[in-house]
This record gives sequence, C-alpha cells and structure tokens, in this order.
Amino acid sequence: MTSFGTQIAIVDDKPNEVIEIQRNLQKRNVGYTFYDATPDKRSYPDSPIETLDTIFLDLHYGERGVRDFDEYQPANWINKLVPENHKYFLVAWTLDTDDFVKVLNVLSQLNKTPYAFFAAQKNRYQQGDTYDIEKLFSDIERTQKDIKITNTVKGQIIAIEEDKVVVKCRVSEDKPIFQVRRFDMDLFKNGSLIPELNSFIKIQITTEPGIRTIEFFKTNEDMRGDFEVDDFFKDFNDPKLFGG
Repeated sequence: MTSFGTQIAIVDDKPNEVIEIQRNLQKRNVGYTFYDATPDKRSYPDSPIETLDTIFLDLHYGERGVRDFDEYQPANWINKLVPENHKYFLVAWTLDTDDFVKVLNVLSQLNKTPYAFFAAQKNRYQQGDTYDIEKLFSDIERTQKDIKITNTVKGQIIAIEEDKVVVKCRVSEDKPIFQVRRFDMDLFKNGSLIPELNSFIKIQITTEPGIRTIEFFKTNEDMRGDFEVDDFFKDFNDPKLFGG
C-alpha cells in the first residue's frame, strides 16, 4: 500500500476532481484535509501542519487561459501548509504538468522544496466522469520506491567502549536537540575514521527502500558551539538564593 504517512493535504478548486482521492484515502484509513483553492473561497490553515506528509496540489485555480497561470498561487499554498525545514512528498494533480517546473522554482526560492515529487496529469487517469485512483496510487508508490534520502547529522564522540562508540548527535539544525546513540565499532573500522574521545564527526545516513547505510566522516569544522547547552540551573549554586 502506498506509504502516504500520517497527514495529507488536498488542494484543488474543483472538489469533484479529488473526490475519488478522498474515498480511496478513507478506505486506507489515512487522514486528510481538503482545501478549496477557488480564489474567492480559499481559506489557508491558521498555521503550518507539523504532521504533514503528502500534498496533492492542483496548479490552476480558475484561470481563463494558459497565459493567466500564476505559479505563485500554488506555491503560496505550499508555503502556508508546510513548516520550515519540513520534509514532505508533493503530488502535482493537474491538467497541465508543464507548469510544475515554474512552481518548483518558486518553492526553491521559499526554501519549501519537497524531498520528492510526482507530476500526475489528470486526464491520464480519467475514466469517463471519474478517475482511476488505484492506478494513480500505484504510480506514486513506484516513484516512492525509487526515493533515496540522505541526511547528515553532526556528532561528538563522548565515550569509546570495547565494541561500541557512544556519540552525542545533534538531531535538529534549528534547536539544541540531542540524542545519544551507540554505534558498533565495526562501522568505524569499515572507514578511515579512527574514533577519538571528544572529537567531532559528521554522520551521513542514507535511506533507500529496504536499505539503510551509515557512514562517518572526519571534519575540521569547529562544532563546539553546536553542542553547547545553556545551564539554566547554574544560578542555583549561588548561596544567596537560599539565604546563605
């Protein structure tokens, strides 16, 4: 079954063209929210959706001709729906996929580019007055299976055990959020990195369907500031606070 995740947004100015998508998602018990993109009816969410995983995005909202296309309108929907630095999968569900490149260019300027996307031309899936959504979902699933995601995490080696290396990993670029993880020593032996206590490293995690690889790299970057955490309790050592 297609792995849409926990939350889907559907943006279209013609509700009848997404009704089959909604029905199929309901069969799969997948949560979604429909947003009417008709210019005089549009209602953006109050704030970006933190659990958003996938967006079905129509590109054209009531234009009278090809020259009337405004790529900033669909891009603005993405900007309103997607939080900063949030990964999401984008499905362009539209009658004209040629304009999708223009939308992607605007999303790049906004720093809201999807980690992967699928351009679906509506008339390719049309069956009389309805759409073959099973075929659409199958095509999306094939695209998802080819996705390769690479993340780089900053780390500091805080302990070296007999067969493990303990690393404090900064899992957020924006906030000082850390996780302590133990990695097999063999992972380091497979590379050229010799673990040293308190040294900083970069961890590259590559995820593909059925495969996950972890690589460690030395760095000359001074990352001490990335691992410093304010001591909110330091003033409690002051005896004046306790009448001393």
